[in-house]
Amino acid sequence: MRYEHKGLGLSVDLPELSQRQLEAYFAGLREAEVDPAKLSSVEYMVAAAREAAKLGWLNGVGDVGELPPKHVRWLSGRISAHISEALTIPPEGAGRRPTTRRAAHRRPGN
Repeated sequence: MRYEHKGLGLSVDLPELSQRQLEAYFAGLREAEVDPAKLSSVEYMVAAAREAAKLGWLNGVGDVGELPPKHVRWLSGRISAHISEALTIPPEGAGRRPTTRRAAHRRPGN
């Protein structure tokens, strides 16, 4: 999915995530000892963006550590929202056309 922030002049194409990709992302954060409770928000945001870049999710962005902090903050937010969207279960029946039994049983002229 493509995310763009015109004011920052920044865009990123994040992949449609598989379970395997999510597991690799969170395993990488654990391996790097990224604990949101022990890090400042700035440290956590850059760690999240670095892990996504390491996994190839941020093609074309370059070295995360060399980006302006506001770019890293935006990227981290997009990564978080993208993961949240991948885990969201749509409401039951979403995307289906509503059907009614009565309409199926009507006779022409009634």
